[in-house]
Amino acid sequence: MGESRNSGLGRSQAVPRINVTYRGPADQAKFAFTGSGFLPGRQVRIRAVNNGNLASYSFHTTANSEGKADITIGFAVLPGQDISFAATDGRGSQSDQSGVLWSNTVTVQTH
Repeated sequence: MGESRNSGLGRSQAVPRINVTYRGPADQAKFAFTGSGFLPGRQVRIRAVNNGNLASYSFHTTANSEGKADITIGFAVLPGQDISFAATDGRGSQSDQSGVLWSNTVTVQTH
């Protein structure tokens, strides 16, 4: 598999991609996180933000030898809340105000 030719980024700066699936009920919420494009063997920080009250949560896992990560995260939420997820393996980025290369953001609504 070669580098993406349209990104203008080398392999070390390819933006990770994530997906999150919600399983409820809200008081027993489970979020199945999957991601790829991380540096193999690196710790991956997953940030979850409750868009209603801006509470922020951090979770960690490790990317496998293919740069993939998956983890099921559980925490209680209220029904009808939007929770946004993003992840990073800690690489720097000059194109992000935080100075860190973040994945895409995925927002799920609880029920």
